[in-house]
Parts: sequence; structure tokens; C-alpha cells
Amino acid sequence: MIGKWRTIKFFGIGDFIGDAFDSQYKDGDPAKGGYKDYNLDQEGKGMFWAAVVNPNRKDDPAAAKCDRFPFWVENGKTPDVPLAVNAKVLGEYASDSIELPSTSVSMAPSGTSTVNLPTWIWASGSKFTEKKVTASLGGISSTAVAKPVALHIVPGSPDATVFPASGDCPINADGSIGEPYATGKAGQTPACGVTYERAGSYAFKASITWKVSWSATNGESGPLPDSIYTTPPQNVAVQEIQSINR
Repeated sequence: MIGKWRTIKFFGIGDFIGDAFDSQYKDGDPAKGGYKDYNLDQEGKGMFWAAVVNPNRKDDPAAAKCDRFPFWVENGKTPDVPLAVNAKVLGEYASDSIELPSTSVSMAPSGTSTVNLPTWIWASGSKFTEKKVTASLGGISSTAVAKPVALHIVPGSPDATVFPASGDCPINADGSIGEPYATGKAGQTPACGVTYERAGSYAFKASITWKVSWSATNGESGPLPDSIYTTPPQNVAVQEIQSINR
């Protein structure tokens, strides 16, 4: 790192910064917080920690406080300084790195629904399964785990009945949701679905809630804020079929 600074020749800024680092980390006084030869004799026993802003949280006001110069920390220890990366922070960082799938569902009928007849809702495949990411630093590793809880459906109309009654369709063991519609199921109640009771056009929405937690190799663990992914409103047209008796 110091070598890169010294390549900057503009008004001698590179050498000035390089000399400043050398005076602290190469020829420093340990009694005054300095170091000798960049602690090369301690290689493998620890590392220098430096202030780094999480790119996913660069707009957080606390990011401006990441201004401390590098300092030495033994492996497996967490420095007693504000905003130091600890087991929980590693868990939060791992959580930020989890790639959760988008929320999308299939509906039948896919075009126009009919009053008092159920519309089936499902998501095939195995994408709604547990996701995890591990982050490590200084001999400590934290794993963040995101578990899908349920698909919550919002029909967009008070004149509708949802299945199940809570509106929360459980996640199947294989990571799918509900049950695909097939010929012959018209008279059955869907595992996940909605029945509209009035004709009209409604903005249907569905959301997946992911419960997130973290656990570290030092025995610490805890919950993290849920992640909720909602589909854009999907227009559902509902028609009423009238019959004439003679």
C-alpha cells in the first residue's frame, strides 16, 4: 500500500504520506502506539485493521466515522473501538450479500377470473428455500441464514375470500408454493388462491417474508430484520357470468 502512495509524484504528496506511514508503522514507538517493521515478526498471529465503508451502506451517516488509521489486532479478538467489525457486524455483512429470488407467482385462470370461482395461485420450482452466506475476518466467521416464511396474498378487494383464510400460503418442503392448477380441479379449493365476489378490476399483490438470523463461530447469534419482497401490483379482471332461465 505504501508503495502505491509513493508513486504519486504530485507536489511530493506520495512521499509525504509514505514517510508518515513509515514513521508510524516501520520506525514507530510501540509504547506510543507505533509499530516496528509493520509487525512482520507477528505474521500469522494477527492483522492490521483499517476503516472500510460497507459499499451497501455508504449513505449511512455512520459511514463518515470510518476514519481511523490502521491498527494491529490479534487473531480471534474484536477491538474495543466504535464501529469495529464484530461477530454481529459480520452477520449483517453476510446478510447483505444473500441473493434472494424475486417474488413471482402463476395464476389460473391467467386472463379473466370469474365471480365466485377460485383463482389458483402457485409458484413452481425450488427457489424459495433456505439461503445462507458466511463472512469471515480475524479468525471469526458469521453465517447469515434467510428462511422463507410464507407467501402473503392481498387480493386488492374487500369482497374476496383468500385461501388459506390468513392469506399466508405456506412454503412447501421442496421450495414451491401452493399447487398448480390442472384440468379437473375447478370444483376444488386451492391450497393458495382467492375467490372474488364482485366483478371488477383489482390490483393483486403477493409478498414473500424471509426471516433472517446470524450465528458465529464464537458462539454468538441473534436475529436480523426480516426481508420482505413484494410483487408489483398485478391487474386481475373479474367477470360475472349471467344465465337466463326460461
